[in-house]
Amino acid sequence: MLDYGCTTGILPGLRSKMLPCGQLFKPKRKNNLKPWMQNEDISRKLYKAEDLHSAINVIDHLVDQHIQVSTNILYRLLQECTVKKVLVLGRKVHNIIKRSGQIHNTFLGSHVIRMFTECGSLSEARKVFDTLPNHTVYTYTAVISAHAKLGHVEEAVQLFKKMQQCENICPNAYTFVAIVKACGSIPDLMKGRLVHSFAVESFLESDMHLCNTLIDMYAKCNSLKDAFIIFDRIVHRSLVTWNSMIAGYAQHGHGDKAMHIFQCMLQNGEPPDKVTFIGALKASSVAQQSYALCRQLHTFIVEMGYDKDEFVQSSIIDGYGKCGDLVGAWKEFDCVQDKSILTIWNAMITGCCSQGCFEDGFHLFVIMQDSNIIPDVVTLMSILKACAGLDALDDGRIIHVFIVEHLYDVKSQLGNAILDMYAKCKSVFDAAKVFEILQKDVVTWTAMIGAYVSSGNDTLALQHFQHMQEHVEPNEITYTNVLKACFSLASIEDAKLIHSAAVSRGLETETLLGGALVDLYSKCGSIEDASNVFANSSKRTLVIWSSMFAGFAMNGHHGLAWKCFQDMQSDGFQPDCITVLCLLSACSQWGSIEEGLKNFESTFQGHFADSWMEHYTCLLDLLVKAGFPKEAKGLVKTMPSPSDSIAWMTFLHNCQIYGDAERAYKCFGHVGR
Repeated sequence: MLDYGCTTGILPGLRSKMLPCGQLFKPKRKNNLKPWMQNEDISRKLYKAEDLHSAINVIDHLVDQHIQVSTNILYRLLQECTVKKVLVLGRKVHNIIKRSGQIHNTFLGSHVIRMFTECGSLSEARKVFDTLPNHTVYTYTAVISAHAKLGHVEEAVQLFKKMQQCENICPNAYTFVAIVKACGSIPDLMKGRLVHSFAVESFLESDMHLCNTLIDMYAKCNSLKDAFIIFDRIVHRSLVTWNSMIAGYAQHGHGDKAMHIFQCMLQNGEPPDKVTFIGALKASSVAQQSYALCRQLHTFIVEMGYDKDEFVQSSIIDGYGKCGDLVGAWKEFDCVQDKSILTIWNAMITGCCSQGCFEDGFHLFVIMQDSNIIPDVVTLMSILKACAGLDALDDGRIIHVFIVEHLYDVKSQLGNAILDMYAKCKSVFDAAKVFEILQKDVVTWTAMIGAYVSSGNDTLALQHFQHMQEHVEPNEITYTNVLKACFSLASIEDAKLIHSAAVSRGLETETLLGGALVDLYSKCGSIEDASNVFANSSKRTLVIWSSMFAGFAMNGHHGLAWKCFQDMQSDGFQPDCITVLCLLSACSQWGSIEEGLKNFESTFQGHFADSWMEHYTCLLDLLVKAGFPKEAKGLVKTMPSPSDSIAWMTFLHNCQIYGDAERAYKCFGHVGR
């Protein structure tokens, strides 16, 4: 008994003189219980506590009585505060740790840092780290994660470097996961690759969690080749691995590659979860045959039972919206039972705005506010886009005031959206005021240049472009806007200088810029330069094909225009409404009635028969000019909207030109109605 008492610390130790038996076995006070008995007693009290607050009060009272509380119990309380993100109670537990004499316990210290991180208090997390006399890999990992998660990425990188200088501390897989996440959030590809090399040197590259984080980091840094190399090396892929690769491809618009990974995943017998479906839906919206894929995924989701998940529902709505199927999006939106979820509204509003249905988007926004749902940045950016599309400057100003009054961060993407709204509403003065207060990135500069171009201030646009290059590198949208200014100023010399600058940055082959260059040179009559840009395009899209065809047509190269149109179809591109309109206009100018009718019939059959009045109007003009007034009148009667006054006015105008008084009189009656 004496031996046990000495080893456990219950007795003060052997004394020079033995204590009397009665004194030895005298009942002790409660605070003299053995440690394991004390903690068992504490556990019973915690079990009886009704909630976390009561449990912490129990421990607080025991510490006041100088009763020792085990590290495990304090850890459990910290975990509860961390999971529930209750900062006030977390601070109270931290205070209990101080008073219990365990303030220098590095295990508890690392979890206190984690608790403050999850509660969003970086300053308190860092203070705990700085006051610890000794550091371990766990405390360093916790504080690095804190800085990375709360947006102080550079400081996280500096702490990682400081950790590497410690002789007895080596980063583990969790440390590398934290710092790799930080590199992905910036994103900083060079730092990410450097950290990756350190992980290889530490023989940790095979860690599954780290591999998944590396795939995600490389994807966010738009280095999909590096992401796929890591993905391809993993023999036994987890669900997270598949999801990371699908999301990476989808994020950067590689829909077909993402869907290929999705198919491979299914073939490997890995069942998808809701994260998989969210990534696949995003991928389907930018893949070929997007509508069919979206429908198939929706069916699969219903079969798997994920169709009631709020995030999956919003992704389905978003997928249909981006595919152009607003009917499908509305059906899914109407099926959502809980309309209090912001992401559902955001998906529907964004879908409407992306398809040009700005009034519907704005109407939804009003209903959402009437339902007391507070908009976030995504909502506001969509509504600003709607204001721009509707040329609703007054509404845009109201939204701007709302953003300022509710303390949204206008120096972020939201600020660029406000600037873009003013630019598209042709309020250059308001746009310039917003421009002055923003932290200017390439998007900010590009939007301001676009504002000057759209308002006809082309000289100012070129001046801003020159000034911009002193701070940031232009992107293809910047060059596209500046080329519009060059065309307005009829400055082919400036256009060629800008073209040369774009080539030096490797942007000539970009789809949008290539189409703009072809269009500019064509309109300036330099069809040879336009042809050279077209020939050098590595990826020919419908946009650049249409630009080249239009260029040949407007410069009178009828044969080359026809050949271009046929080559475009041979290359697998079906003409869209704009292309057909251009072709019909060309036919109207050339008087090629047979070719125009033939093309119209083949293109519109099953595709555009219910819309696009301008095509019918253009064909109507073609028929009258070619001397087929009877056929022209028949076309007017068979139009999807036969009462359209523009079509009848076109017919009336041509009857007047060709002296057909009888048909003109009948036509006038239709216009009057």
